[in-house]
Amino acid sequence: MAKYASGANAQLLIQKEDTWGVKPSTPKMLKMTNIVAGESLGVTIESKQSNAITGKRGIQEVRNGMETVSGQLSGEVSASSIKLLIDLYGTLGEYVQTTEAGGLFKKVFTRKSEIPSFYLEKNFPDVDVFTQQFGLLYNTTTIAADADGDISITNEYIGKSHAVQDSATEESITDINEFMTGIDVDLLSEAGVASCYSNINFSITNDLDPRRCLGPATITSAAVKKGSVSGSVTLTFSNMSFYDKWLDEEETTIRFRLKRKLNTVEFMFPRVRISGSENLLPVIDSDGIITVTYPFLSLTKSGYGSNGSDIVVTVISDVDFDSFLSAV
Repeated sequence: MAKYASGANAQLLIQKEDTWGVKPSTPKMLKMTNIVAGESLGVTIESKQSNAITGKRGIQEVRNGMETVSGQLSGEVSASSIKLLIDLYGTLGEYVQTTEAGGLFKKVFTRKSEIPSFYLEKNFPDVDVFTQQFGLLYNTTTIAADADGDISITNEYIGKSHAVQDSATEESITDINEFMTGIDVDLLSEAGVASCYSNINFSITNDLDPRRCLGPATITSAAVKKGSVSGSVTLTFSNMSFYDKWLDEEETTIRFRLKRKLNTVEFMFPRVRISGSENLLPVIDSDGIITVTYPFLSLTKSGYGSNGSDIVVTVISDVDFDSFLSAV
């Protein structure tokens, strides 16, 4: 009887690389249980066909061309997913850990220039096959929260190469935390402005530039250009405070905090400018609800990390992050 792969048994495992594009020699894979809610891991190989004049109708020959490794992982926001976002995904990475009362650990993360790469496996134990992707670098991370209680995190990446193997036997560790929802929002504030927020979303972009050279089918490097943090907030209209800050070119601070039992995650944009590329006036929908959406751009502020940062993430949990990092 033929065997078929079941998505219920499939596993995703991840590990940081010591050398870009090379599988770590010592497996310490992290099983992404309760972290990934959806994925689209892709490999594209161009088809190059011969255009020779042969005197016959039809294509005479086809060869494989350039290979592109890319994909997207989406998940639920939890302390686990934030750890992956910060360290493995390389969006942030520079951090200071201190011990809090009650045996909790506090970690403050800021932006760093180095972006680590990682190795990813998708394991199909039903058919003894697993796919491998090497040299993965995260390009954009987006987090969104809305008034319906949904919070999502989406990560898009590019990679160097791929392979397909039989009989995966990698050792793995599992780190599970309860996911957070919009009802766990403890604080969403902006200095001097009090309002009802119905939506916030922001993207952390590394702005990677894949480089190709003559010869190899895969990319040979990925240049790190100037990254950015941008997003938008939607408010139930009550005042023009944000509008005034945009018009007067004033800077402000936005905080977004989640709390679930022992785990707290706070995102802070220490130096925000409201950008004027969209309509900043109140909008009335067919139900009579009046809202206003303000796009923002987060600028680098000194005093956060060694080189300043445009985003600061503070995580308080019962997980010793130093031990966690040494494990993966």
